[in-house]
Amino acid sequence: MKNILKFLGIIAIAAVIGFSMAGCLILDTATWEDSTTPPRRDPVDTTSRPSNVPANAVQNPANGNWYLVVDQSMLWSEARDEAVRRGGDLAMPNTEAANAFILNLIQQSGRQDAYWVGRSVENGRWTWVNGATFRDGDFHNWAPNRPMPTPQERMVILRQPVTTGSQAGQWVDVRNSGFTDDGTRRIGYVIEWQGTAPRPSHVPADAVQNPANGNWYLVVNQSLDWQQARDYAAARNGYLSVITTQAEQTFLWNLIQRVDNGDKDAYWLGIYRNPPNLNWFSLTNEDVVYYNWASNRPTSIPTEDRVTITIWSNGQWNNITSARNDKVGFVIEWDR
Repeated sequence: MKNILKFLGIIAIAAVIGFSMAGCLILDTATWEDSTTPPRRDPVDTTSRPSNVPANAVQNPANGNWYLVVDQSMLWSEARDEAVRRGGDLAMPNTEAANAFILNLIQQSGRQDAYWVGRSVENGRWTWVNGATFRDGDFHNWAPNRPMPTPQERMVILRQPVTTGSQAGQWVDVRNSGFTDDGTRRIGYVIEWQGTAPRPSHVPADAVQNPANGNWYLVVNQSLDWQQARDYAAARNGYLSVITTQAEQTFLWNLIQRVDNGDKDAYWLGIYRNPPNLNWFSLTNEDVVYYNWASNRPTSIPTEDRVTITIWSNGQWNNITSARNDKVGFVIEWDR
C-alpha cells in the first residue's frame, strides 16, 4: 500500500513539475521562436562617439563624421580657432551629400542667415581646411555670380537666400568679418569632427584608414615600375597615393615603417612630371603644393620624372626614372 501511495505521489509531483515546465515553455515562447533561435534584439549601434565630440553633435551616416551647428556669431578666423580648440574643424561640404546633410542640419537647428564652413582663399586658391584645393570635376555649389572676381576670401553656406538669385544651401564668398562691416548679418558656424566611415566594398580588409582625412591606404611590397603600379592601383579602384599635407606625410611614413619588409628602397607616389616641363603634377589633378624633398632633390634630369617616398631618407622624397622596377614598392590610396 505504501508503495502504491509513493507511486501516486511521484505521479502527482511529476504532473506539477510538468505543468510548471509547460508554463515556463509558454513564457519562453514570448522571447524564443524555437529551441534553436536566439532572442530577437534591436539592432545595436556600434558607432562610438569620440570623447571630444559633444552629446548634441549629429553624425552623418554617409561619411561617419559628426557635426554641430553653433549660432554664436564671430569672425571666420575666430570660428575656426574655436572649432580646432574643440578637437574638430570648420565643416567641409565638399560633396553633394555632405552639403545636403549640412543644409538640413542648419535648417533644423540654426537661426542665422548663413554659417561659416571650412573653405578660404590661400595663396590665391580656394582651399579646404584639410589642405585640398579645387580639382576639375569636384563638387561646388556657388550662388549666382559667386565667387566674386576679387574673392572675399572666406566661404559660408546659406540657410536661406541672402543675395540676389541665391538659394538655401548655396555658397557665398564673404569677408572674414561677414557680409557687412557693422555685422548686420550675423553668421554662425558648423563644426565637423572626423568619425569612422564604413569601409567601401572595394577597399581591401588590410587597408588602413587615416583618421585625419578618412582615406584608406595600402602599402604594397611588390616591385613594379611606376606605370605598372599605377595600373595595379586603378584596377582596384584606387590610385597611387598623393600626399598633400604634413599630417598625411607623417601618417603614411609611419604606415610604411610598420609594414615594410626590409627589401625596399622606396615606394611610388602618384606625383609625376612630363619633361621638358619640370612642373610636378598629381594623378588626382590636385595642385602639388606640399613637398618633402630629400637633400639635393629633385634633380633636373629629364628622365627622373616620378616621385617616391624613400627609406634611406626617412620618408623624404626622391625623383627617379619611371622604368625602375627593382626594390620599389608602392602605396594605394582610396578616397573615403
